[in-house]
Amino acid sequence: MRSLLLALDGSQDTGAATAAALDLASRRRSHLAAVGIVNSEWIGRPQAVPAGAMPFRDALEQREMASAERRVAAGMKDFEAAAARTDLSWEACALRGDPVQLLQDAATEHDAIMVAHDACFAMDRAEGALAPCVEDLIRREPRPVILLPRFDEGAVAWDGPALVAFDGSASASRALHFFAALGLGAGRTVHVVTAGPTVAQAEHTASAACRLLSRYDCGDARAIGVQTDGAVSKAERILDISKAVGATTLAMGAYGRQGLRALFGSCTRRLIQDANVPIFLVH
Repeated sequence: MRSLLLALDGSQDTGAATAAALDLASRRRSHLAAVGIVNSEWIGRPQAVPAGAMPFRDALEQREMASAERRVAAGMKDFEAAAARTDLSWEACALRGDPVQLLQDAATEHDAIMVAHDACFAMDRAEGALAPCVEDLIRREPRPVILLPRFDEGAVAWDGPALVAFDGSASASRALHFFAALGLGAGRTVHVVTAGPTVAQAEHTASAACRLLSRYDCGDARAIGVQTDGAVSKAERILDISKAVGATTLAMGAYGRQGLRALFGSCTRRLIQDANVPIFLVH
């Protein structure tokens, strides 16, 4: 990985996201660019208001915009102070507009985008769910998106075992190749889990993925084959294996042609919601 783009919204996770990004960039000796985004498109969106209420609506919009700008400015100041204490190549800027469009435009010169699970960019979101713009980014962005976990569950670690959920699909194959090519499996143990009609068939597919990883400086790639079992959800099985092997990173494909059903059936959303480690996602 040569360059990483960090998306910040000025939320309470900004500091932890900055620390996680700086740590990964230091390990990979990557350039790090941080973009603080004020979601002016959402804050200023047209809304129906009762007759005579437009002045109140305008005043509320101005307060929301000013609050978002203050949060983003504070987050960027903290990022710049933290980055200045490193020997990394870095840059930072604050932008206004639609987060997805801004990030897609900025991502052209970067290898991957990093964003916190709870980043909302001023949008409403359900408890435990991603903000609509973050979900849309993962769906539309061709580059990998590294989704950081909720930071109330502990600090992020990039040096432990990794788990690659691989089913041979297009999105899972892209995730595997990006993960390997960007060096995220180098020098660490990587477990590849595949579900299949039989354990032998699943292990055969997982072993092929392990051989690819071994060609990218992953000296300890281990295949895990599991038999498809309707009694246990695929998400639960992957989460159980992740805990059993002590995985500190999960890599997977997401949002294939059947929406959220590209990887192991319909478990993508559950994994995003319940995993307490960074998830390397590729559409």
